[in-house]
Amino acid sequence: MFNSFSGNDACKLLAQGAQLVDVRSSAEFARGALPDAINLPLQSIMSAKNILDEDKAIVSYCVTGARSSTAK
Repeated sequence: MFNSFSGNDACKLLAQGAQLVDVRSSAEFARGALPDAINLPLQSIMSAKNILDEDKAIVSYCVTGARSSTAK
């Protein structure tokens, strides 16, 4: 389920063990990313079940929020 939340809320989720997922392309990720982020480009997010822990919350991000809002 997708939820929109503030940066402060994201920080709280991450402090509680949420997974940080960067849904930008690999090239964008290589130019810089948030610490401890997992790069799962939007095109490959559906095949990432073996990478993400389904029991933990996921905080996804991109540059503008457009891609992260469509990641499910």
